[in-house]
Amino acid sequence: MPVRLRNNLGNAITIARGEWETLLNIARDHGWIPQGTMPDIDALKKRFRNPDDGYDENAVRKAIDEWDGSYSISEGVVTYADSLNLSFALEDTGSHGHRGIEDLIAFCREGGFIIS
Repeated sequence: MPVRLRNNLGNAITIARGEWETLLNIARDHGWIPQGTMPDIDALKKRFRNPDDGYDENAVRKAIDEWDGSYSISEGVVTYADSLNLSFALEDTGSHGHRGIEDLIAFCREGGFIIS
């Protein structure tokens, strides 16, 4: 299943899950220190929506408490600073011409994003 990244500008990119993991590992190898993702509270509220009204607050709190900061999990929010640092590390790889790296660098420079 592919990974979809979307930002507040309305832009999105889709990356094969294996390539996403590879790109994250390449970035780590080139100095990126992941800050970890934060949960997307709005997405959690939608996931735990009650049929009658609102959402299951206890389920949302539990999901937040159990959040592990993984970049492999849907509904993870990557901060702007983390996104920029990821782009800098990928740029340092010298892998220009690799379409996936160039696309991700450009996307990360636009700001933080949500993994879905």
